[in-house]
Amino acid sequence: MTIVATEATLEIENTVGSALPITALTQANPGVATSASHGLTNGDFVRLSVTSGMVELDGQVARVANVDTNTFELEGIDTTNFSAWESGGGSAYEVSGWYSFSSATDVDLGNASPTELDGSKLINRSTITLYGRGGAKSGTISMHHEPHNSAVQKLRSLATSTNIAFRLTWSDGSLCCFGAKTAYSGGFTANNNSIVTGSCPITIQGEHGVAEYAS
Repeated sequence: MTIVATEATLEIENTVGSALPITALTQANPGVATSASHGLTNGDFVRLSVTSGMVELDGQVARVANVDTNTFELEGIDTTNFSAWESGGGSAYEVSGWYSFSSATDVDLGNASPTELDGSKLINRSTITLYGRGGAKSGTISMHHEPHNSAVQKLRSLATSTNIAFRLTWSDGSLCCFGAKTAYSGGFTANNNSIVTGSCPITIQGEHGVAEYAS
């Protein structure tokens, strides 16, 4: 179904719960996390912090599904080809509250392009292109300059190394979520007889990047 970007709601993490230590995480589709007595329920959102092992999940935001007392699925995230989990490798943080980013006008998440490498040899007649590491998954949130908006104030309070959760809900109820590091200084552009605008650069975290859900 085609998505039209009208009547869409962008939200930014307000509060998170205490760290829920993860003691195991499967290489599967979807990945299943083990966290003793985690207290999560289906439909909750978690932001992951992974320091060793399955580091592809570091900074990822996911919706929780198929919860059991000590396990939960990272809905829609395929960890089959991720690195093996290591004991003590990280934690999950439930996003327990959100701010509505009502001043946002555009969100550009873009696709990360891999580095192009010239693999040509003397024997080759034409250029041989190889691909290296993917580039940073950078993007931008554009907004009306509303410095007293709670979401904007939250952004401005963050250090550039801080990862934070975002959730974007479309008019048909489908949604996506992602974790990102931001760099917002409160700058703006003011032109004569025009709306004052600002922008916030973001870098998407996690190998999976943006997780999308039908509803």
